Amino acid sequence: MSFISLIEVLYLIILTFTIGYIFSGYIKRPVTETDIVVDKYFNWEDIKFATMIAAPAVVLHELAHKFVAISLGLDAVLRIFWEGLGLAIFLKLISSPFL
Repeated sequence: MSFISLIEVLYLIILTFTIGYIFSGYIKRPVTETDIVVDKYFNWEDIKFATMIAAPAVVLHELAHKFVAISLGLDAVLRIFWEGLGLAIFLKLISSPFL
């Protein structure tokens, strides 16, 4: 058994981008002069900044679950709860203050 499988790497990439998108409304990069002039609803720079801030905490937390389980002699596979991610994206799209 490998330490981390290819599907788990794909799940981590999906999780990283989703977390960045979800938190892009809450974690914003500092405003520049260009941001004042150009008002965009979907800002890639805010998503990248939120990804750099929030995703490492979530990814490392989930990997810690896997590492602890492996250290206790259990088989552990990282999986995504698709319904939860879908609900979080839906809440972000309707600008809900609750995540």
